[in-house]
Amino acid sequence: MLGLPASAAAQPELELYGNVGWSLVDTDDWANQATLNPGRLHFGGNAQFLFARSALRSLQIGAEVGFQRLLAYDVPLASGAVRVSVEEFHAMGVVRFRTRSFRWFGEFAVGAMFFDGFTTPGLGMGVGHYLALGEDLRIPVKARANFVFDIESMMVPLSFYVGYPIGLGGG
Repeated sequence: MLGLPASAAAQPELELYGNVGWSLVDTDDWANQATLNPGRLHFGGNAQFLFARSALRSLQIGAEVGFQRLLAYDVPLASGAVRVSVEEFHAMGVVRFRTRSFRWFGEFAVGAMFFDGFTTPGLGMGVGHYLALGEDLRIPVKARANFVFDIESMMVPLSFYVGYPIGLGGG
């Protein structure tokens, strides 16, 4: 499995996340028309399933699925305006690198983002920390930038994530 020992697959981890952030985007370019009242505050959630770990436990490989409401704006019409909400579902492969203390990590994700009517490549990069809340509970928090590559424009949602680990055994 990608150069990892067979025993690495025996330690799966599931982390559920909620996120909030700000989307860096030119709404007129994204919409291909003039827009009003852009709302760039975004929110969402995802699940990361980390199913493979290197022998030194510092490299993990997994998958992520999630949903985000990235942006909202008004499109002017002759009779007023209509509010448009830009939402996406995504599926990505994830590579996570942990420090020796296992408290800090960096991650890289690449995959597809599914919008209403089109699909586009997506890329994510972030850094995180496990907050120890007692002896057996570590809460992952992270900052991450996602890069959404549309044909006409690019959007970069900057997000803060708080997660909850679901024990799947093998720790």
